[in-house]
Amino acid sequence: MAGLLPDIFMDQLESWIGTGPKLFTLLYKITRDGCNPATFHQKCDNQGPTVTVLYNQQDSVFGGYVSSHWNSKSAWIQDANAFLFQLKYSGSNKYTKFPIKVSTNTLFGGPSFGPHFGAGNDLSTFQNTVTSSGGYFALNGQMKFSSYNNQGLSSDQVNNGNMNVTDLEVYSVTDGQRKKTPPKLPQPWRKTPDWNDKYLKTLTEAIEAFKPSGELGVSDVRILMLGPVGAGKSSFYNTINSVFKDHITKRAPCGVSTQGITLAYTPYEINVSSGATLNFRLCDTRGIQVIQDLDILECNYLLDGNFPEFYEVLCHVTII
Repeated sequence: MAGLLPDIFMDQLESWIGTGPKLFTLLYKITRDGCNPATFHQKCDNQGPTVTVLYNQQDSVFGGYVSSHWNSKSAWIQDANAFLFQLKYSGSNKYTKFPIKVSTNTLFGGPSFGPHFGAGNDLSTFQNTVTSSGGYFALNGQMKFSSYNNQGLSSDQVNNGNMNVTDLEVYSVTDGQRKKTPPKLPQPWRKTPDWNDKYLKTLTEAIEAFKPSGELGVSDVRILMLGPVGAGKSSFYNTINSVFKDHITKRAPCGVSTQGITLAYTPYEINVSSGATLNFRLCDTRGIQVIQDLDILECNYLLDGNFPEFYEVLCHVTII
């Protein structure tokens, strides 16, 4: 079972700890392992630095960091680097670090206690076994700032005034570069069918059946391809032509050249395997460069359809 702590919260904890990139490894989780001190100490004692994270019903996230070891055989543990924190409050991310004021009695490691921070019960999670009821654990601990600096906040502004949590996790914190979870891709703006041979056949049949509106008075539609050198205009035509010819073709010259391969306005018909011609043409043009651009008048003629086929397109040099 994976932990609930997202990368954005791990990044913030790394920043607060301040000793470089960290790996966070889940040691203990009350929804998986049960909420009892014996299991907590079995899984978390002598594991080095750890982070304890609590998630409550109000969608708040808070907890504490330990740079030393939890140890059930030691009552009070001193740790000058320990701190409490909040990462989220009532559904909104809120980053607050609560540093230790006096390192005396920083942590309590008694065998009948879960994670316990501060001599004044700054963050006491649970004592003895707590069972889940109604989808949450009513922890019998409390939050009451005393040994840790509250940064002007009351405990209610961190835990919503209760210790009812949906989960509690403890992670070991070790040096290392995390492999972060890739961000979720946005949902496509439209739903398309699965790409397969059947769908390809449906698309090609629809394109082969395309005809311009009779009101336009034209026999075919011309699609003008404009773009920089190397954008793949000629290769795009070759790809489309290959799909309909059902084998790889290279009718339009293409390759690598700083000046571009295509120098003239060239309309290309698209033939299907039966020998018929589609009712549109892909019109290739000279690639545009950073220091060269199309003459504005020639570009207007091109868009108006007044260029003769295979007209050599001139470019104007731009002085930078």
